[in-house]
Amino acid sequence: EWAAELVETAGGKPFDVVIDGTGGEGLNDCIRTVLGVGGVLVHYGATAGRPRSLDTVRLFLKQIELRGTTMGSSAEFADMLAFVAQHAIVPPVSSVTPVTELHSAFATMAAGGQSGKLVIDLSPWTAHKL
Repeated sequence: EWAAELVETAGGKPFDVVIDGTGGEGLNDCIRTVLGVGGVLVHYGATAGRPRSLDTVRLFLKQIELRGTTMGSSAEFADMLAFVAQHAIVPPVSSVTPVTELHSAFATMAAGGQSGKLVIDLSPWTAHKL
């Protein structure tokens, strides 16, 4: 019930825009719960795979725009980096795992209980390789 919790945490008002890179069943959660009427769902990846189905009924009843996109140009990437630096945007990190315990991070991801990025610390590997 992450979608309802997200909306509640954000003040109880559905979102106007969702930018999603995971796909999977989360797309339907966005359509059904997270996005409000006239919302836009921008989809650029599928780390969670394809959804079993897509709730097209709610898609059109809520007049949601579904937009697929790619990563963009080099100039757009530079603009994004400048924006992130200017606004001091820091992604939420769930855990930092040494590369030597990579299997642990994959187990965490498979369990699906994390909230935030799973960071792999390469310093043990790079120190060993140097």
